[in-house]
Amino acid sequence: MNNKSLGQKGEKLASNYLISNGYAILDKNYRTPIGEIDIIAENNGILCIIEVKTGTDESTKYFLPEQRIDAKKRNRLRKLAEIYVKHNNINQKKEIRIDAISVIFRENKEPIIEHFENI
Repeated sequence: MNNKSLGQKGEKLASNYLISNGYAILDKNYRTPIGEIDIIAENNGILCIIEVKTGTDESTKYFLPEQRIDAKKRNRLRKLAEIYVKHNNINQKKEIRIDAISVIFRENKEPIIEHFENI
């Protein structure tokens, strides 16, 4: 499986995970000239900007998927959140949180899904 299809599969699992935990999915793969937001969801009145990182047993030997979200990526996610809020006329005072979801696919086992809030 190539990286793109692995990522898409991870995003689908992340979406299902969020829905099963009471989140409303508002948008997926929101693209702008400076980047993309994987999932935009709402939970308890909080707008959640969610970056999904996917890996396999093999690819996580040295780095976990969530470790690939550095300060530069977090800053870009904040800018993308501002663009989304402005573009969709969302109240500027609405609480916004940047989250990450790590999905690790394992051979012959259920995937591991971890949700990191407020990264």
